[in-house]
Amino acid sequence: MRRARLGAAQVGIPEVLWWVVAIGAMLNILLIWLFDMELRLQIILGAVFSCFIALVILLIAEMDYPFRGELSISPGPLRAVYTNSMLGQNPT
Repeated sequence: MRRARLGAAQVGIPEVLWWVVAIGAMLNILLIWLFDMELRLQIILGAVFSCFIALVILLIAEMDYPFRGELSISPGPLRAVYTNSMLGQNPT
């Protein structure tokens, strides 16, 4: 079980999923340019939508490896389970 946990800590999002996200983002930005509207509004809409897509991709990249980095799972709950089950101590 320990080996499986260590293996899960090294696994990230598959490369094919990154390709799907990137191609989908490019297609959505291209579709915005098909709208028939004033150039200034189209640039604003494109910029806002591009920022949103960039933030989503950044979030996916940060959460790609859940056990490493600034946005990671803390070891607190795992320590509590270990203390309660393996050492036989009650939290009361």
